[in-house]
Amino acid sequence: FLTGSGTGVGKSGAAVFLVTAAWSAGFSPLYWKPAQCGPSEWEGIEEPGGDCATVRKLSGVKLPTYCSYNFQTPSSPDRASRVEGKELSFDSLLSDWDLLTEGVLPDGNSAPPFDYIVVEGAGGLLVPLTGERDFADLSLGTASRLIVVAEPGLGTINATRLTIEVACARGLQVEGFLFSPPSAGEDLAFVEDNWKVISELEKVPFLGVVPRLSPGTVP
Repeated sequence: FLTGSGTGVGKSGAAVFLVTAAWSAGFSPLYWKPAQCGPSEWEGIEEPGGDCATVRKLSGVKLPTYCSYNFQTPSSPDRASRVEGKELSFDSLLSDWDLLTEGVLPDGNSAPPFDYIVVEGAGGLLVPLTGERDFADLSLGTASRLIVVAEPGLGTINATRLTIEVACARGLQVEGFLFSPPSAGEDLAFVEDNWKVISELEKVPFLGVVPRLSPGTVP
């Protein structure tokens, strides 16, 4: 289960990295987006098909994907569902997960066999899905093995540590954290110091920096 230290930190790029790594290791992965809110965008170009389409395009592999809820409003799923007058059911998401773990797409469409699921949340861990449930609850009820995605620069120590500590307090198993690609000209020694400090203080593995991606390029 991928969560971010904030919004727009590069979770979709990390999802591409993980599904292609799984593919290369001989697994057949599936990408699940429980709730898409607003359009997906990659390098300034909007993708009408949402994060599912972005991940398929960037992975360059025959990848089954599934999105349970798709909203046009760029906000939390809870607010988007209220604004658009659509019901979002937490229990329905848990049911979707149960079907996916059985190798079945909830919409009844056929898909290539898959045995590995990468889940991408929306925003951060405490973003509300409903008035009472958030993505931490969903992760705990589904893929409780969590990977935190964060930006590598200024402010990441606080944001990443907060996310890791909340995740652990909520009973999630934090497998590690990833950094999105540093921006051009960013001080790499500063980036390295950031991940070392986080890893040492939180006793959580640093899993690396997500490579820069382009459509059809498998890392």
